[in-house]
Amino acid sequence: MTSQADDAYGSWASPISVDMVCQAAIRISSLQVDEGERSSSSSAENGPRCLYWLEERPGNAGKATLVEYDVTSTQRRDPLAKETNVASRCHEYGGGAYVVQHGIVYYSEKSDGNIYWSPLHDGGGKDKMIAKAVTHNDGKDLRYADMIVHDARGCIICVQEDHTKGTGLPHEVVNTLVKVSLYDGNVTVLAQGRDFYSSPCLSSDGRYLAFVAWDFPNMPWDGADICLIDLNESSMSSSYSSVRHVAGGKDESVMQPTLLQAKDGSHHLYFISDRSGYWNLYSHSIATGIINVHQVDKDMGEPQWKFGASVYAVDNTATVFTYPEEGYNHLYTTSTFAKEGTPPSRIKSEFNFFSSIRLYGSHLLYIGSSPASFPAIVDYNINTNEEHVVYRSGELKVDRAIISVPRQIEFPTPEGPAYAWLYEPVSRKEGHPSKELPPMIAHSHGGPTGAATPGLDMAIQFWTSRGYSYLDVNYRGSTGHGRVFRNLLRGKWGVADVEDIVSASRHVAEVLHLADPDRLAIQGESAGGFSVLAALTFSPGVFKVGASYYGIGDVEALAKDTHKFESKYLDLLIGPYPEATQLYKERSPIHAVSSIRSSVVLFQGLEDAVVPPNQAREMFEAVKAQGLQGALLLFEGEGHGFTNETDRKCLAYQESFFARVLRIKPHAPEKVEHDNMQECNLKEGERDA
Repeated sequence: MTSQADDAYGSWASPISVDMVCQAAIRISSLQVDEGERSSSSSAENGPRCLYWLEERPGNAGKATLVEYDVTSTQRRDPLAKETNVASRCHEYGGGAYVVQHGIVYYSEKSDGNIYWSPLHDGGGKDKMIAKAVTHNDGKDLRYADMIVHDARGCIICVQEDHTKGTGLPHEVVNTLVKVSLYDGNVTVLAQGRDFYSSPCLSSDGRYLAFVAWDFPNMPWDGADICLIDLNESSMSSSYSSVRHVAGGKDESVMQPTLLQAKDGSHHLYFISDRSGYWNLYSHSIATGIINVHQVDKDMGEPQWKFGASVYAVDNTATVFTYPEEGYNHLYTTSTFAKEGTPPSRIKSEFNFFSSIRLYGSHLLYIGSSPASFPAIVDYNINTNEEHVVYRSGELKVDRAIISVPRQIEFPTPEGPAYAWLYEPVSRKEGHPSKELPPMIAHSHGGPTGAATPGLDMAIQFWTSRGYSYLDVNYRGSTGHGRVFRNLLRGKWGVADVEDIVSASRHVAEVLHLADPDRLAIQGESAGGFSVLAALTFSPGVFKVGASYYGIGDVEALAKDTHKFESKYLDLLIGPYPEATQLYKERSPIHAVSSIRSSVVLFQGLEDAVVPPNQAREMFEAVKAQGLQGALLLFEGEGHGFTNETDRKCLAYQESFFARVLRIKPHAPEKVEHDNMQECNLKEGERDA
């Protein structure tokens, strides 16, 4: 821990400004190649001609822009019209919003939900083609995701989410697996009757179709099925009656099926399953049954909140997957048809977290990130072991020496150890350590089925470079530590997570002596925001101040008023509703606000379809009535997650609010003006602390 000799913790001059945080990096996702080019290429050793990905850029109102990168010329361009927003609203979280096949992009347009297609010129082309609609929603709320193209049958196969039934209540929304004709846009149902579908994939000869399906009250990480259809049995004119179950079940989580046709013509189905207690990679063939590609007591998968995730890749030569060691992820590769138990080889990479993993001949493509570098598009040559960064989403504009690199710590819970990432304060000034201990912000990740990961986050560095410690907690129920650990939150959301955040914070402050126990703060987003409010309510006095970003104050209201995907999520996290109504009331901070002894700031989007904005209003009014310091900032046009411009305003306000409560004098505070802002009970003399 390096301190500034002359300044108190929290008051350090930092080169990391609010603007730098919010403009630091473009959000990149959904790396793909032209699947048609892959199948027709005579030499995959040369790699793909073009790469494609999505970018969310500062100042672009959260729109997802498709990028085409020409590998030969190294030129990148936006091939679609500026106003295009390549995103899906399926499950509200989207993902799986586009696919490229034979020089044509097929994509979901967020503004109207339709699927469009547009030809793509060569990477150096400058003209933008006019996109044409494949589907014709005509104002109806129909949504599409996870698109794949079946060339031989001239159709797109994808998930459809239909919000036109009844009055649009969650239980009336219908999810199906459909085919969409590329000739007339006609939609035909291929599979129906299950509550949810995802991840359709085709064999290279177009014969087999595999997909994932699951039912209430499960989320996909609780239990799901991988199903297989032989498309040769009919002309795809109607739903299939002979759907074959391959893997999964009520208590087995499966994900990302991939069909591989071997050189001898045999078909193999790869997928991730947690049947062993951990998300491991499996292969299924008619001849040999199901085998474990590499058994390890580590998670190779992640919770499927969004469509289109790719956590491994396989072709006829190599299989690539990732899993963590001491918290940091690594890539591993093995021969695809190696004997079961063959140890994989570790791939050396500068990165520690990987997504959108793709194989194209000897080229392994992925989005990589690390604690000291922004996410990047990466091309790794398996034959030469050379890692080439194609594109970085941002450049570090400060001395790398002031970047706080986290270490994973363990702390005790009533059911064994849990984990957290600890970021200590770092400054470019050298000096003798201060006698005081730094204030610390404990962070509760969203989900709650999710995990804190150690990729570079300039919002965290914003705090550590000012003299705060930052603790990113992976409480019981977080992912990355196997099914048993993940299930420890069942029936105990609002209890186990709060206990663990409190325990982790006290462990750092009272056992490791790396934080001031009298200056602990807490923040979180969405489900993490609920943990914030619950911690302040049910463990009063531990944290002096909290910041809740679109957090949940009333879990009963959430159970009654949320979207279909999560409408039964709380049945397993708390209890079946309405049978467990009393338990929902007991877990809701809104009903126990009289216990709060700390200040609270709430940030909420007014278009949030996951957490109703009225919950933030009610929580603020309760805080106000209790005579506590509080603030509520509401944002027009924002949903469940904010754009960079809103993030900027929130971070600036949070710094001043925390400093006021913790009696810290920030070096260069920024005054925030916002039309839809309410403050209450600000103590005299602390507003401009």
